Amino acid sequence: MTTNVRKFLKKRGTSPEEVERAAEEGWLPLLVIDRMLAPGQRKYDMAEVAERANIDPDAGRQLWRALGFPDLPEGVKAFTDDDVDALRLAMNRAATQMGLETFMEMTRVTSASLNRVATAESD
Repeated sequence: MTTNVRKFLKKRGTSPEEVERAAEEGWLPLLVIDRMLAPGQRKYDMAEVAERANIDPDAGRQLWRALGFPDLPEGVKAFTDDDVDALRLAMNRAATQMGLETFMEMTRVTSASLNRVATAESD
């Protein structure tokens, strides 16, 4: 692995341990892409990000699944400060403008549609 890759990942909040693990397990290119798209240090698990966003953890997990992501094992640090802000904004919008159930349904529909577009593009 080049020094430039390490510097790039470090600037985007990736720990040296995570870089080593990705290199050893063969998913370093995916880590680089992930950090290009979503920079920041992963320092919160689902319960912590929900607490910081001042929302119910179950609602956070429900939104995560509605976005099309798999359930995360408890304690996995997968979220950044930007994720806290995004979750807070999304759930505030749901609460003030349309209700949680409608918001979750719209999120599922949008995510499924984007998945179809991505599949068509990759084919």
